[in-house]
Amino acid sequence: MPGKFRFVLLILLMTATCWGHETDRLTPAADDRCAVCGMYVATYPNWVAAAEFSDGALVFFDGPKDMFAYYFNLSRYRPQDSRKKLVGLYVTEYFTMERLSAQDVYFVVGSEVLGPMGHELVPVKGDDGLTRFLSKHGGRKVLRFSAGSLQQVESGPGEP
Repeated sequence: MPGKFRFVLLILLMTATCWGHETDRLTPAADDRCAVCGMYVATYPNWVAAAEFSDGALVFFDGPKDMFAYYFNLSRYRPQDSRKKLVGLYVTEYFTMERLSAQDVYFVVGSEVLGPMGHELVPVKGDDGLTRFLSKHGGRKVLRFSAGSLQQVESGPGEP
């Protein structure tokens, strides 16, 4: 019986360690700097963005604006790689503070919400979140990241 208990405890500990690692993977260390402006990223946890490469490298940013500057000028910042080696772009969602794929959120431009360096692309998940954000904080444009570009959303939330 004690052997089974130890085995189950070991499995539970290994599982918890793996879950924690996955959650922490997109959390910058205290000394991680934005790859575009050089600011310390961990200082602004509400705005952390990240790019993940196929070799496992993670590059952090102090907000989506710098992440997209990096993405659209990759040859300037990481000349040895191409966009084909990028496996994910992640942002911190405004309301939940979750790290989500940049393709899964709206980006609000021109709201009253400011990021670490002033005006920022504010990531908001879902039509309800977008409607709530716009009613509280305004915004001039709403963008989506899709097929490698930022495109303005022409219709309102929930419309085709």
